[in-house]
Amino acid sequence: GLVTLTGLALYLFIDIQAAFTSKKTRYVYIAQATIAGIYYSARPILNITSPQTDAFFALGYAFALLGISIAAERMGVTVVSEPTRRFAAMMPVAVGFLVDNFRSMNVALYSVISSGLYFALSRLGERHLFAALAAVALNAALFFVALAQGFDSSEFYAFPIGLTIIFFATVFKDSLSPENQARVRTVGGLVAYIPAAMHVTLRSGLAQNPMYSVIFGGVCLAGILAGTFFHVRSYLFLGVLFFTLNIIANLVQEGLQNQFVGFVLLTVTGLL
Repeated sequence: GLVTLTGLALYLFIDIQAAFTSKKTRYVYIAQATIAGIYYSARPILNITSPQTDAFFALGYAFALLGISIAAERMGVTVVSEPTRRFAAMMPVAVGFLVDNFRSMNVALYSVISSGLYFALSRLGERHLFAALAAVALNAALFFVALAQGFDSSEFYAFPIGLTIIFFATVFKDSLSPENQARVRTVGGLVAYIPAAMHVTLRSGLAQNPMYSVIFGGVCLAGILAGTFFHVRSYLFLGVLFFTLNIIANLVQEGLQNQFVGFVLLTVTGLL
């Protein structure tokens, strides 16, 4: 109740004063946790019962801490800037514990917001760590969108993982040789493409719908364009490879169902 809130507010004031007096970061961490405790204690008074409200508070609190960290950094108050940055980075993890249903578009939204938070944090310090977390969170959003729409077959797990691996090649390019960057991109591309390509080839799962092949072809074309625009051979090679496989698989399947198409395919194959 109000007594608890008053006590926490007083404790917060003491922690902030101790942080600036002693220059010890532990008081800043305690102060930040106390603010979270004040919100938790105020929930019954404010009649807050929704996990979504709690999640948005946590993310909003993270961005507020980010702003404080930037201001403290500019003023040279490192005792505040580093702890607030790291505490802000923990907020998306807290949101994960608050979620009661992962098959929801709200979770995808949380992931996108978290990705933006980590990207902003990567500009302040510990660049590789936060940039990697931004990539993970952004690609997790793709997975949660698919999950919310009821798609939970292997390709919807593999595609975000493959994209994340590809992003890692860019995030850690300073510590990877050009050859290793190419290897990482190739592995990521294979992880992203292979499950969908198998479904197209076998006409299994969602690939029984002709639109699946069209969408897969569009993804392959996007890979070809990315490889051409960014001058990355692995993107171009994998895009062409799986686009060709997509066409061949569809022609073969059509040939099995249509005798004329089958005759033409066998004739062309024999001539080649």
